[in-house]
Amino acid sequence: MFFGDSDSQDIRPLYDWHHLVGQVATRMQVAIPDRAMSPIQRWETLLLWAAREGFFDYAGDWFCPHSHQTHLIEKEARRSVAVILNTAATNYPKSSRAQIPQRDCWGAVISLNFDLAWLPEEIRRSKRSPQHGLPTNKIGQREKRRLTTNLLISGVDGGIHRRVWFPNGSCLAPETIRMGLHDYGAAATAIRVAFSHLKAWERASGVSEKSPDVQLSTCSVALRRASEELNCSGQVISDTSIGFCAAIFRS
Repeated sequence: MFFGDSDSQDIRPLYDWHHLVGQVATRMQVAIPDRAMSPIQRWETLLLWAAREGFFDYAGDWFCPHSHQTHLIEKEARRSVAVILNTAATNYPKSSRAQIPQRDCWGAVISLNFDLAWLPEEIRRSKRSPQHGLPTNKIGQREKRRLTTNLLISGVDGGIHRRVWFPNGSCLAPETIRMGLHDYGAAATAIRVAFSHLKAWERASGVSEKSPDVQLSTCSVALRRASEELNCSGQVISDTSIGFCAAIFRS
């Protein structure tokens, strides 16, 4: 926690999931669901109430009750999440402690949050969302985007780059933000599919037949090349998303 014991409303959406849901409800002018429920249940309740009673979209336009299907309302709610978090990010602390994720000692970063608050403002404003395809039809397009959406940031050691991965979705691509029951239900299958691609790469490259030390060394080199875009001859790893998956399961 980089905020300390803070109750500031300006930054609270960045670390308080309940507060974030409440802020979305307020922005959409939907009754705020009871805090006795979990954040995921409150999110689903918010969507149902918006469908039944009407809501404002992220741009401030009013939609009458029963005018939109729930999945379309959720799309607007995700956009509101991104707006709220991007606004809160402007108040992110500037201390050295708050900038720990940017230190040179890190390689690829896997962020379980949606926001980019800890990154420098010029990167947050760049709105870059590089992606790499996951060659499978076993998961939907939104889940593919969640697994493969990443942000390339400047690195160390002579300009080598690093990537930030967002397996729960990102404000860079609001449609990927993972908030509801369906989103979390789809996560397990998506990770299993990505992991299967990783194991297929290991078998095809002969890594799985080598000693544990050699396996670790070989995978580390492949991951670094995939994530940091080192100059190399040939394709060491068939898909950067496999590198992301390996980073999860080997960390």
